[in-house]
Amino acid sequence: MRLPLAVDIADRVIEVTQAAAEFDIAEIAQRLVAGHPEAETSVAEVVETLQEELSAAEGSPSQAGS
Repeated sequence: MRLPLAVDIADRVIEVTQAAAEFDIAEIAQRLVAGHPEAETSVAEVVETLQEELSAAEGSPSQAGS
């Protein structure tokens, strides 16, 4: 049951890349893990995934004009 967590991670990545505000990646990961106990994943794994997805989103051509 990791799909709901993956969807929420994608949503947070979109929010962070569209906002110009500071964010705490560890806090976001903690909230995601707490909200998805069925995923049986760690905060460290979610932090790593968020970092990878944010890095990919920042290099995405669709973000360049935003």
